[in-house]
Amino acid sequence: MPAVIDAVEAGEGEHPGGWRRALVPMESLTHAEGERMRPGGQVEVVSPPELREPIAATTMALAALYG
Repeated sequence: MPAVIDAVEAGEGEHPGGWRRALVPMESLTHAEGERMRPGGQVEVVSPPELREPIAATTMALAALYG
């Protein structure tokens, strides 16, 4: 997705530990939830809470299933 790549490259740059903070555009919360789950633990959603909360719930459900 070119818009996501552009957003990450335009972000704050690389921080210690190799992480980056970026403002990534999203089509909708439903679409964004699926897209943010794809990279697994390599991406943390810090906001909005409307996106963070369902991702946390899905992650906990997966941990219960596979843990």
